Amino acid sequence: MGADGTHWLLETKGQESTEVVFKDRAATEWCENATSLTGVTWRYRKVPQGAFEALRPATLADLAALG
Repeated sequence: MGADGTHWLLETKGQESTEVVFKDRAATEWCENATSLTGVTWRYRKVPQGAFEALRPATLADLAALG
């Protein structure tokens, strides 16, 4: 959970394919539905695997810088 109370659905992603855009959209829709149903803000963030491994983020703010 972020400092502002936002919940995050985070995914590290290596290989990109044509199907990934559909998965990203499904994850975004899931967050929109979860927000609507719970009243708690949910957001989706995909982080490139290479950047994740290079930085080894320790905080949500570090991850936000990678997206």
